[in-house]
Amino acid sequence: MGREKMTESMAVIIIVAVCAFLVVVGIILLFSWLSDFFEQRQEKAIKNAGIFGEDQAYHLLQSVLTNQDKLFRNIHVHIGPEAAEIDFLVVNKSGVFVIEVKNYSGTLYGGETDFMWRKSHISRGDNVYFKTVKNPIRQVRRQSSLLGQFLRKNGIRVWVTECVFLAQNNSPVNSPIVLHDMADFKKRLHTTADVSLSAETVENICHIIDHLQKDNLPE
Repeated sequence: MGREKMTESMAVIIIVAVCAFLVVVGIILLFSWLSDFFEQRQEKAIKNAGIFGEDQAYHLLQSVLTNQDKLFRNIHVHIGPEAAEIDFLVVNKSGVFVIEVKNYSGTLYGGETDFMWRKSHISRGDNVYFKTVKNPIRQVRRQSSLLGQFLRKNGIRVWVTECVFLAQNNSPVNSPIVLHDMADFKKRLHTTADVSLSAETVENICHIIDHLQKDNLPE
C-alpha cells in the first residue's frame, strides 16, 4: 500500500509539474504573440502615416510643377556600400532637388545637426510619451550627397539641393531646408540659380534617373 500511495503521489506531482510547465509555456507564447501583434500594428501605423505624408507632399508638388519640371518618386541610389532612398526628386533648369518627407505627429525636439530628434505624444489619458525619431535634415543631406556622387560618376557635376517637408508642419528648427506650404515649394523649385541648367543637361540627368528607377523595379 505504501508503495502504491508513493507511486500515486509521484504521478500527481508529475502531472502538476507538466501542467505548470504547459501554463508557463502558454504564457510565454501569449506574451510573444501579443508583442509581435502590437509591433506589427505599430509598424503598420508608421507605414500608413508615411504614406499619408508622401501623398500630401505629392499633391503639393503636383500643384506647383510646370511642364518643364520632371518629378521622380522613390528613387534608390547606391554608391559602393552606401545606399539611400529618396522620397521625391525634381529636376528642372533651376537644378536638382531632393525632397525628404516625414509625417511625425506630436511635438518634436532637436537641432539641425542632431542625429536623432525626440518626439512627445500625449495619450488619451493625458500621459506624455517620448520616443526618438530620425532627423530628416541629416537624412536628406546624406541623400543629396550620394545622388551628387552618383551623377558625377555618370559625368554630370551639378549641385543637389536638399528639401524637407513635415506633413504636420511641426519642425523644431527654423531652417531654409524645411518647406512648410505650397508657396515654399514653388519658391524653392523655381528660383533660378546663378547658372541655370541647360535643356541638354536637364535631359541627361532625367535620362540617368530614368535608368536608375528602372533598375530598381521588381522583376
